[in-house]
Amino acid sequence: MDSSKLESSLFCQNLKKDSLNPINLYLTFQTSLISEFREFLKEKTQLEKELGQKYAQLSQKYSIKLEKRLETSCNTSGSTDGNTGQLGFDYTNSSVVLALKQVFNECSTMGQERIRLSERFQAELMDPIKMCISANSEARKKHINFIQRLGSEKDKIYSEKDKARAKYEEICKEVEQNQVKQERSFELKNQDKAFKQYFQDVIDRNNDKNLYLLAVHCANRYKKRHYYEIVPELLYHLQTFSERQSEQLQAYFKHYNSLQLNLNQYEVQNINQSLAVYNQVEAHSEVENFVHRNPSNWNEPNDVHFNSYGDFFEDDQLILEEDSKIFLVNKSNKLKNSIEDAEFSLNNKFKELEGLNSLLTAYKENSDLGDQDEVRENIVENWREIVLIQDNLALYKEEQRVIESQLGDFNVGGTFHDLKSASFTIPTTCDYCDSTIWGLAKQGYTCKDCGFNCHAKCELKVTPNCTRVKGGAKNMKRSQSLNYSTLGAKTAPFNGNTPTTPRQPLPSQFSSMTPTSLSPSTSSAGVSKINRQSTPPPTYLDDQAAASYSPEASGTPNITALALYDYETGEPGEVNLIEGETIKVIELDDGSGWIKAELKNGSQGLVPASYVQINAASENPFESPVPSAAKLDNSTMNFQVKVLYDFTAENDSEMTIATDETIQVVISKDQLDDGWWYGNNTAKGTSGLFPSNYVVKL
Repeated sequence: MDSSKLESSLFCQNLKKDSLNPINLYLTFQTSLISEFREFLKEKTQLEKELGQKYAQLSQKYSIKLEKRLETSCNTSGSTDGNTGQLGFDYTNSSVVLALKQVFNECSTMGQERIRLSERFQAELMDPIKMCISANSEARKKHINFIQRLGSEKDKIYSEKDKARAKYEEICKEVEQNQVKQERSFELKNQDKAFKQYFQDVIDRNNDKNLYLLAVHCANRYKKRHYYEIVPELLYHLQTFSERQSEQLQAYFKHYNSLQLNLNQYEVQNINQSLAVYNQVEAHSEVENFVHRNPSNWNEPNDVHFNSYGDFFEDDQLILEEDSKIFLVNKSNKLKNSIEDAEFSLNNKFKELEGLNSLLTAYKENSDLGDQDEVRENIVENWREIVLIQDNLALYKEEQRVIESQLGDFNVGGTFHDLKSASFTIPTTCDYCDSTIWGLAKQGYTCKDCGFNCHAKCELKVTPNCTRVKGGAKNMKRSQSLNYSTLGAKTAPFNGNTPTTPRQPLPSQFSSMTPTSLSPSTSSAGVSKINRQSTPPPTYLDDQAAASYSPEASGTPNITALALYDYETGEPGEVNLIEGETIKVIELDDGSGWIKAELKNGSQGLVPASYVQINAASENPFESPVPSAAKLDNSTMNFQVKVLYDFTAENDSEMTIATDETIQVVISKDQLDDGWWYGNNTAKGTSGLFPSNYVVKL
């Protein structure tokens, strides 16, 4: 072979002489790439065929549907007939109908082209590639078989060399043995025999040596020929075979691309033809076609009028009796609020519309900024919302106008209630009709200012007499005077999922039980925590004890207290409490949350104010102690509740509760229906107020 070809071969110049196995793997890999391409074509051919069939089926399906729709729905000779449901429309001259038919025809044509493409894939690519793979595999096998044969020849020559060496070494050993025998032979007869044998062995050794040398020279010669003549030429042929496979794959790629390009060009041509049909659509002509077939003379509907029922013979004026006036005044007040809300919303919508119009102008000037269609859709949606708000506003104002025109200047004589929607998980009395309000749905209202509760149906019947004072509704209803603590009156937030209730005062005997006073940290409080100052009577005193309280007094020898809970001292200066025992109060709570007390055994010290209940003054503070259970039964209620909704405390007197928690309620009987309960969460060590309609009794 021409040495220049060998010198230019990359395989010959850069690969090892014994790297035939890696080359075989590389050739196999190339053949597998061709096989992968054919497998891809096989699946793509099937997909193109199925897609073409589906295109044809889709086009046929909707073409038939369109023809049926045109025949059954359109009346080309007359106007729209409401009885038959036929539309007065001449579809034979409709550019939109013609364009839609072109869409279906284009789909059918593309389906046919897809089927034709799948057939060309099969005939022009898949079948030739299959034969190519078979031929390449056969050629590679021949190369591999020849490589294996060369390896066998090399092994055979080296094996003959090894045999010659072994034979040579064996005869050398025999010569040594015969030489020893000859030297040890004493008889003349034996010496002659030994000499002959030795002489013959020497001749054989020389011949075997010559054979061994010849085998060595042959092995070396074959080695040089194998690695410097045969293997380079073999590498050259293998490189040629490798390049041929890549060239074949390249040719298949190009032909595949050509078939795809032909399809794309046909699609573009077909699409351009369809575009010419689409450009002939004239929207105004379509409208003229429809209007020409459907002339209409519209008459405005008559106004509606009030019709009296039966024998009542009533006129069309509002009834202005006292109860009706209250109803109309409340209705007017509610309409006023609705008008304000609607005008506020309308103003915001107009501002939003102005911004959208500015944005549309900017998008028209520079289309890269955003989608004009999206902005237009937002403008239309904004207009729809404005129309709905304006409709409601017009109705509100009309109702307001009628009420004001017939009611005149009517003095309500009080303040309107600020009624907010509320749910009632426990039975609550309606302060208007005295019936029960109960249910998780929004079935009632609560005044956030005075705590007035009523049904939704009673809302507009309530007299505008809000006191703006918490509990004022109960003062008016029951003529009772409630003793309020310093807890601020707020309204619990309403989010649509949890009920709302006005915040009520803390029960007097539990007002000092803050979340911290019952926590474990309370027991570790020492004397150093007390900051004594003159304060009003503690809220945990009963009425009689509070009357006898004097902030200037250094001691209270006639006041006793009942221990409500066990308490163990945490620091020096404190004393232990046992639930139910009576203690003597030496110094009342000065605002620090601690009381100085004396026990029956004479020991004195500090105890938590929230752990005791102050009794009235007596001659003997330790005489006839009242049992704890009896005392609680007469003045308080103890029961457990399960939390239905989450509630977050807004001040120190309230307690945060979470859904499914269990709370121990401790509350006076007379405050059971005030809307706020006091309880302890033993799991968290907290206590305080929470809305009663957020829980359910267990």
